[in-house]
Amino acid sequence: MSFICPKLFKKNKENKDYRGMRSSEVRENDIFSIDMIEGKVEHKFGIKDRGNIIGAYAIVSIKGQKDVIKWVEFSEFDKKQAEWKTKPAIMIKKVAESHALREAAGLTGIQPEESFI
Repeated sequence: MSFICPKLFKKNKENKDYRGMRSSEVRENDIFSIDMIEGKVEHKFGIKDRGNIIGAYAIVSIKGQKDVIKWVEFSEFDKKQAEWKTKPAIMIKKVAESHALREAAGLTGIQPEESFI
């Protein structure tokens, strides 16, 4: 089941240069670094206790352009209700993916808070 806004996903998929998206939640025991200037993400983790979620990132690749990388903090978006309680990793990834897809598609503006529920 996808939680990404269908319009954002469709807008990117229609771009012949769209090369895909990668994303993950990041937990406190993961090895993680992000260099926004260089456009590099290092994320490693094992199968042991990864700890609490601290955020998520998404990387959208468009041929001929620098990858769009977005990082979001879990504490800024956690609503502590509904799906945020039962599926926190999916929900925070959705936020990061939505931000990255929006920028990659060239869409700007304010998104209503309800879109993250």
